[in-house]
Amino acid sequence: GRVDLRGYQLDEEPFAAVGEVGGRAWLPLVRRVLGGDARLLWSGLVVTEPGTAAQRFHADAPPVPRAVWEEHGLLGGLPRATLPAHCLTVFVPLVDLRRGLNGPTAFLPGSHHGATAAAMAAEADE
Repeated sequence: GRVDLRGYQLDEEPFAAVGEVGGRAWLPLVRRVLGGDARLLWSGLVVTEPGTAAQRFHADAPPVPRAVWEEHGLLGGLPRATLPAHCLTVFVPLVDLRRGLNGPTAFLPGSHHGATAAAMAAEADE
């Protein structure tokens, strides 16, 4: 049921047009939130067939180790369990989303905190 294509010829038609339209809409906002040097790391396409089992909560990007932030002096006095934002997933559905029928994608508040992220990773490994 579910296919996750990461970077698969998404710079070619018909996908390129979707990226250009979406990019104009979301990239300026992302740069205001993450900084002017924010850039697109990769793009992907997820296709899920009807009846596919729901996914468990999971992170779309791995955390940057605290030591890396410390090495570059980028923590700015943040509490031990908090790290700066470094990645953002932008979800652009190409179909109408209806609860109970085809989604929608859920976001778990606090999942960017270390303890919550670790708990999600442990659950995913079960």
